[in-house]
Amino acid sequence: MSVERQISAAPSAECSECSIERYSPPRVALHMVGSGTYIAAKWGASPVFYLARRAGWRGDWPRRLDAAINRAVMPMTEGPDDRARCDVTPNLRPGDPIPDVPVRLADGTSRSIRSFSGGMLLLVAMRGSWCPYSRLHLADLNAALPRFEAANVRVLAVSSYADADLWRGWGVRIPVACDPDGALFRALGVRVEDWMNTAWGRILPHESAFLFDSSGRLIAADVRRVSSYHTRQTFLSGEEWLRIVHNQKRGASS
Repeated sequence: MSVERQISAAPSAECSECSIERYSPPRVALHMVGSGTYIAAKWGASPVFYLARRAGWRGDWPRRLDAAINRAVMPMTEGPDDRARCDVTPNLRPGDPIPDVPVRLADGTSRSIRSFSGGMLLLVAMRGSWCPYSRLHLADLNAALPRFEAANVRVLAVSSYADADLWRGWGVRIPVACDPDGALFRALGVRVEDWMNTAWGRILPHESAFLFDSSGRLIAADVRRVSSYHTRQTFLSGEEWLRIVHNQKRGASS
């Protein structure tokens, strides 16, 4: 079964408990109405929040409200492709080491990203559980997780939201860590800096994935500039990441 069908159809055997799926066309149409209404209201409120934050306000409730509404109304339409691209050039180049930056794990402890080296590591910087793109991106990688594990590749996802429980509730087995201040995103060169996210108190990366070898050196990267308003965007498939992994191993052994 192709990656495309694994996401759009019922969950596969590899992801039998994963409840994240793309929406059917009738459901997409319904959610488009709700999301359009919310986006208009959000644009109206954003200048007020932005000015308040410039004046020193640090309230967190807009960020939490925005996440809850996005989960409720945004349509799930994104899907995989098979060509790596970098819409934004990251700070790392092939051969560069993993940044020595701590992230917060689901149990509340902190650990440097560099400490995850030892085998191959696929590091995913994602917007968060509120984002349809992130949900479908992680569902795709989750479906391929048994094959990543068989290839001795560790997969770790990081967002600025401490929402690992939500991901587990949806059946995602990939560990999800938190980068609350965006330090890892800045080190990778994928942090989003704009007035709208400042207004709502959000810290976001461009949706990204970085593959490191067993010595912690970068092999390949994919960085997508994601729109909050466009549907049917794409991410690099888990199948393609596995192909990159196997090609790397064949090259290393030849």
